[in-house]
Amino acid sequence: MKVFNKMSGARESSAGDDFQLLWAARKALSLLDPATELMALNIEGPDKDETELLDPDGDKLLAVDLAEYFGGERFDTADNVVLSQLKYSTRNPGKEWTAARLCEGKDSTGRGSVIRRLADAFERYYGVYGPEAVIRKLKLKLVSNRPTSERLESALDAAQGLLYEHPSTFRTETVLEHLAEEERVEIERLYRASGLESDKFTDFLRVLDFSDCGEQSRFGQEIALVKELGRYGPGEVSAQYRALTDLIWDRMMPEAWKQKPLTKYDILPVFGCPTFERVYPAQPKFELPPYVLERKEASEFAHTVVGSAGKPICLHSSGGKGKTILVQMLEKKLPQHSVVIVFDCYGGGTYLNPADTRHTPNRAILQIANELAARTRGPLLLRFDLLPEDLLLELLKRVEIAVSLIQKLNPDALVVIVVDAADNSVYAASEKNEKSFIHDLLEQPLPRGSRLVVTCRTENKEILNLPEHESFELGGFDLSESAAHLRLYYPDATDEQVEEFHQLTNGIPRLQEYALSFRQQGLDAVLASLRPGWKTLEGFLDNCFDEAKKRSGTPEDINRICEALIALPRPIPLVYAAALAGVPPEALESFRVDIRCGVRIENETISFHDQDFEDYLRQRFSKVEDIAGRIADLLYQNRHRDRYAAYHLDTFLACTGRYQELRDLVIEEELDSTVTDPVEQQEIKLNRIRSALKIAAN
Repeated sequence: MKVFNKMSGARESSAGDDFQLLWAARKALSLLDPATELMALNIEGPDKDETELLDPDGDKLLAVDLAEYFGGERFDTADNVVLSQLKYSTRNPGKEWTAARLCEGKDSTGRGSVIRRLADAFERYYGVYGPEAVIRKLKLKLVSNRPTSERLESALDAAQGLLYEHPSTFRTETVLEHLAEEERVEIERLYRASGLESDKFTDFLRVLDFSDCGEQSRFGQEIALVKELGRYGPGEVSAQYRALTDLIWDRMMPEAWKQKPLTKYDILPVFGCPTFERVYPAQPKFELPPYVLERKEASEFAHTVVGSAGKPICLHSSGGKGKTILVQMLEKKLPQHSVVIVFDCYGGGTYLNPADTRHTPNRAILQIANELAARTRGPLLLRFDLLPEDLLLELLKRVEIAVSLIQKLNPDALVVIVVDAADNSVYAASEKNEKSFIHDLLEQPLPRGSRLVVTCRTENKEILNLPEHESFELGGFDLSESAAHLRLYYPDATDEQVEEFHQLTNGIPRLQEYALSFRQQGLDAVLASLRPGWKTLEGFLDNCFDEAKKRSGTPEDINRICEALIALPRPIPLVYAAALAGVPPEALESFRVDIRCGVRIENETISFHDQDFEDYLRQRFSKVEDIAGRIADLLYQNRHRDRYAAYHLDTFLACTGRYQELRDLVIEEELDSTVTDPVEQQEIKLNRIRSALKIAAN
């Protein structure tokens, strides 16, 4: 019999550990939930620094098996903190928690009981952080597979109801006087066992919570954890389950007490993902003007979107008319609680970079799905090995979930996916002999309550292979919109000046923006930059280049800088652009000033401000192959010095047919400290192998 008791106790302890592990794993997984305010989770006690402050002797926080921090990562910065004691029973799972059982301790005073340990933890927080902060922030929970008795629940509800009505200090004796006899007996028993003074005990009652008693068994917890892991993507979850439970088990060990609480950044690697850059792999790089004008066509466009159920919408225009800005304004024009996700195919000009693959489903669909999850507080997609068709199915699931979530707030709300500059995606894919994600997305019917919008230049509509769709052509500014634009900067502009500004720019927003780059020289300079009548972007930019070449004194430098900007992957480190153009780095800043528009320099890199300027240069300096060999030489020399060279070298070795150097790069060279992210290292290695195979195949 004694042997049985020992075995039973050991098994009970192991089962309790399993329950704690699984409960903590589920809580840890919820750190990734976009809807959560949970910021940090500590196992086997509160945060280390907090523990050392509150309990230097190590005997007053024994109740805390799990500490959850909401809105911050420690008590003094968090909005709410939940401290939980976990109790599990295999022998008596149906045995109810009563006040008497909560008070069973090592002696008649309740020392060592569940309630005393919770009270000890409360008293430490109460003494250090003060009554106001503790009552506002703290919740003390008992988590158990055993339920609480109706009598205990009723007594605690009644006492907490009284205290809610009397938020000021309310002594225990007064509470007891207002309770029914059965309730009074339960609360009085808790009071005696807590060891707290009268006024402290009432505040202790305010933060006590037994709502997580009667939880599922550890087998139920295991099933729940598997289901919750499955929300993050299809297929087997055994690897993620093992990684997560191993992580929690390690944190339950004594030697883990010095570690910081778990955050979402600790949980992400469970899915084979080291950083959130992988979760959002094609983030938008829009640059919106400081002032966004209300467009008269915005409401008409929104009406088209609302009324186009079952068909995609194509928003198109010639360059510079403001398509990107219009879709950014769309959400405000749709029914309340609608959500618009705008996917950026241009990517600040990076879409043609050899290393940028935002045209592929692996990046585009993942970005859209996870941006939608973040906006609507649905499940993230954390499977990174899915086939394109599976990615699309997962996106559709998340669209359906998002629609259901927002339509609880407003039945007319819509989820709208906008693919901005979709023609760029098709062009980038064709340059790399690949397929753009947009074609499959256009062919896929979306769930009810959702819409798909694509934008492109009118002259490029055909390359999208659009199915039956609604078409919306965006015009330029009318006179009143041009007036509003000019008077943002010149409130006193006359009607005559407004009309000239409108006529000289033909109402093209981008052309007006370029002209207004002269605004520091006054309105006359703005208008003069447009005369004798540059009514097109091309004409205006021709004039800008002519003037820049005159100012520079070395027009050949301007041409070489433009060639470098077109040929090099962006954003381009200034040292590479300068080296390729054969000019000092300072000349690039002079070029930016002289050209006045279209170029941006920041963080020691240079890139294009907008697609219109890029297209203008590309039409004039498109012979990249003429300088590809020089780029390959430059990158090869610097491959061990910086990430830019390491990342892009294989592309230029491949396009110049330098197979031996590429072979040596793949087989004999290791990436050194220039690239530290293991995922990025893997990506670079794979790119190099693909480039080598591509040359070998030819």
